[in-house]
Amino acid sequence: MLGVGAFIAVLGLTSTTASQNDARFNKLTATQVTVKDSGGGDAAEVPLAFPQDADARIGRLNGVTAAGVYWKVRLSADQTVGSTPLTQSDDPHVRTDVIAASPGLLDSAGPHLAQGRVFDSYHDSKRRQVAVLGSAIAVRLGITTLDTQPAVFIGNTPFTVIGILDDVVRKPELLLSVVVPRTTAEHIWGPAQRRSRRDARLHPARRGTPNRGRGRPRAAPRAPGVLQCDPAS
Repeated sequence: MLGVGAFIAVLGLTSTTASQNDARFNKLTATQVTVKDSGGGDAAEVPLAFPQDADARIGRLNGVTAAGVYWKVRLSADQTVGSTPLTQSDDPHVRTDVIAASPGLLDSAGPHLAQGRVFDSYHDSKRRQVAVLGSAIAVRLGITTLDTQPAVFIGNTPFTVIGILDDVVRKPELLLSVVVPRTTAEHIWGPAQRRSRRDARLHPARRGTPNRGRGRPRAAPRAPGVLQCDPAS
């Protein structure tokens, strides 16, 4: 699958609603919907379909408790992740993923932090060069404490490590990634392009009773080929 822009909206289904789901879905899967920014037939020309305030827009939908946008940053061959700008730690055959994310992505993941904190709207609005590391990446880079304000280098660009994840409720791949603010990634590497678009995930759930009579949510009704919305199934 090429590219990425992803919405995540986390919701809670009531026990009655959840019991109606097929048994092959676990509780987490049943509370998420995937929205993919495919770009339609003009993916090479159409910009990322999710606006800067996408978290807030999706958060206003009935039942949504968190929402976020993310994509995998496509780095050049000489841009790897390391603890110094000169000595890179990446195995040439196993590269560390760098994830550009809005603050809501980490909230949606249900993070448990070993140390520090996740970035928020302040870091995102100011394009701060901060990063949250998965625990496996922190170990690989030899980062065991945040007391010394360690930095991680992506290529030659430093990012101050402000948090280390040791567990998540959703998106376990974050434990093997370096997560940076969306706006910072756009400023340094440019917006997500056709080759860096992926699944956009929406994890809606309903508080209390189902959203009766409203039908399935529609994505981009004026440009149905740009966004694809699939219920958890």
